Amino acid sequence: MLNPVFSTAHLRNLMPIFYKVAHDVRNALKARISSEGTELDMAGWMSRTTLEMLGQAGLGYSFDDFTHDSSDDYADCLNSFL
Repeated sequence: MLNPVFSTAHLRNLMPIFYKVAHDVRNALKARISSEGTELDMAGWMSRTTLEMLGQAGLGYSFDDFTHDSSDDYADCLNSFL
């Protein structure tokens, strides 16, 4: 049942969403990096990125705009659950 979701044609249609989220994350990370050097939790950022990509591509819902250090309530619940 899930084979059509992971077909090449379907994933090709989702590429603009993936690129937009990737650019949003890049801009958010650049904004948080100072010239003195900053330590970032990349595992947390990749978790937020994955949730955002799945939310936009699969559900049509944006969980995170990457402007704050935490995402919305639903994403916080998912993170605490996992």
